[in-house]
Amino acid sequence: MKYLNFTELGVITIVMTVIGFLGMFQIGFLNGGYRIFCVEKDISKKQEVNNIIYTYFLMLFIILIIIVLFIKLYNSSLKFSYIVLALSILFGLITLITNWIRNMLSATMNFKELNFLEFISTAISLLGLLTIPFIGIAGAFFCLFSQPFVFLILSYIKDKSIKPTRLYFNLKKAKWILAFGFIPFLTGIFLQVNDQIEKWSILYYLDTAALGKFYLPALYYSLFMLIPFSVGKLFFPPAMHKFVNNDLKSLKKILINYTVFLFVFIIIAFIITYLFLEPIVAHIFPKHLIGVRFVWGVFPGLVALLLLEPIGLLFNASVKLKPMLWAYLTSSFIMFILIISGNQILGFSLSIMAYIKSIVAIYITLFLYIIFFTRKNYYLRVSEIV
Repeated sequence: MKYLNFTELGVITIVMTVIGFLGMFQIGFLNGGYRIFCVEKDISKKQEVNNIIYTYFLMLFIILIIIVLFIKLYNSSLKFSYIVLALSILFGLITLITNWIRNMLSATMNFKELNFLEFISTAISLLGLLTIPFIGIAGAFFCLFSQPFVFLILSYIKDKSIKPTRLYFNLKKAKWILAFGFIPFLTGIFLQVNDQIEKWSILYYLDTAALGKFYLPALYYSLFMLIPFSVGKLFFPPAMHKFVNNDLKSLKKILINYTVFLFVFIIIAFIITYLFLEPIVAHIFPKHLIGVRFVWGVFPGLVALLLLEPIGLLFNASVKLKPMLWAYLTSSFIMFILIISGNQILGFSLSIMAYIKSIVAIYITLFLYIIFFTRKNYYLRVSEIV
């Protein structure tokens, strides 16, 4: 943010959007596999799930290679480098694999190994920061791409059990995995759709530089969610075990502790943001002071999404996920309508976009809380699919 101009930051945003878009192709295997690893004790069944997921990734890779070759032949209208597109696709796929490895390690509560892999791979990628003053956006790409690549290589060296043992794909068992993960995947799809609507609306109504000006709230979002999402990985596996075993008393205690943690985190985050955000931005990258007000625009939405986490955990544990699907599906329509309406009534701006993000997040949270508390006993009953 200090050394790159707004247009270059906009290019990075596009690259990250492409990588995020590839996440849509996992179709629920990561979600379903994670849930199975949380509760399954049979090592052979876990390895079977692992083999199926890796084989699916290989098939996905072959399809993407064909698409890339096709784009290479017919890319006359491509607005950015073919090499950048190819790298985005390659590392999007690597990111999918590393996310699956993270799921396996966190589901089995192997946090010591996961922390080691995260620390080393992130430390190496941060070395790229030293090159940015000299090679600009190429150094930024090194930071982005080296982390998942190093994580993948180190994980294979350190833990052979996470590697596939053979190519294997059974359609019936793949459907079983997706029974746990397809709807959570669809909800993730609509989160990605919302992100796509946001980014392309900014490009359509404004320009690439505007994406760069909106970079600060995107960075803040990542930092804000880092700790609660990581801590959520600690709460999810034991909560799953308590739910499957119908130990609702212990489950309630876990959820209360989780909720208390989230409230404390929100208060601390608000105080730190209020006191230090603007001075830090002014000192380190003053040209991004314009983004501070956008951060405050998205802040209520971030709070709402955090408060949704305990309820989301219960929906995922019960495998009764249609309310989540409807919440996120309708949120995409609402975001689209709000953007069109905001442009017609007030004129589109980055401030309007920030407020719309918060409104949509609050809508999702209220929708799911209302659904849950109107049929609480139903959602606390163990599903037959378990």
